[in-house]
Amino acid sequence: MSVDAWLKVETNPRQRETERHALSALRAHLGQPSPVHARVSAAQLPDGRMIKLDGHSRAYLWERGLLEAPERVSVDVYRVPSIDVAKNLYTHFDNPRQMETGRDQIYGARREHDVPAESACIRYLYVSSLRMADGFVLRRLNGSYHKAEVYDIMARWKPIVEVVDAVRYPCTNAAMQTALFLTWLVYGGTRVQHQMADFWAQFYRGDKSSDAGQWLPSEALRFRIAQEKHMGGGGKTNERWLAYALDALARHLAGKTYRGKTEPVGLALPAGLSPFNACMSWLNGADVLLPEHWDDLKRRVFEAGVPVFE
Repeated sequence: MSVDAWLKVETNPRQRETERHALSALRAHLGQPSPVHARVSAAQLPDGRMIKLDGHSRAYLWERGLLEAPERVSVDVYRVPSIDVAKNLYTHFDNPRQMETGRDQIYGARREHDVPAESACIRYLYVSSLRMADGFVLRRLNGSYHKAEVYDIMARWKPIVEVVDAVRYPCTNAAMQTALFLTWLVYGGTRVQHQMADFWAQFYRGDKSSDAGQWLPSEALRFRIAQEKHMGGGGKTNERWLAYALDALARHLAGKTYRGKTEPVGLALPAGLSPFNACMSWLNGADVLLPEHWDDLKRRVFEAGVPVFE
């Protein structure tokens, strides 16, 4: 096959950030021309369409004259019954020397499902935040959870991710991303949507109470996160901060604040209750729609008006 023809072969829906990886590969294993660079792989669908399985970086560099192109490429063609099989094959053919990172997975999942990323919050979305939200909700709905591929999670959460993206939240940590997904899922399209959105606006604006000894719930949450940043702890920390966020939001919706001279008293986990169980307790007390109704939830959210964060 000619190089020009290869350039026209469809990009795999799960392809990661081509430009970033191509330029990185140019400084590494593609820096020295080799005959093996002229061998590529593609999946062929029943209708004859061809989908790249590898060679995306080389195609990018050849097209831009950044890498010397061979006269022709040798294409290994794998006949597949569906686009889903072609997408799954991609993970086997992707260059093993270029380990797929969480960022790659998110980018590929967004690309596959046409999920926008206009906000910094979603442009810098963490795999862990999606997994945590998915795990909590499916345990709430099904009573159990089996770890899913990021691509499948993104397909399920697309309506909620699009809602969060539309608000234009700034870059934030994984725990707060999860909190945004869960709270928009539970309260989006309901009579308290605007109160919930106001809580997050206060949180990201950095609002503070004008009364000494009184803490806005969003202010208390910011304080607690800042206080614990040095503690580390990975997933456990994320669950703890998520539990704080849900507690603070509940207090905001109830029209209450926290008291305390030097720190907010009451924004803490109850004795003997793990962060995980605290989060599950909140979800168990909430109305959670089944995923097949999330597109309708998104419609109701936009009908009610999405407050764009400034």
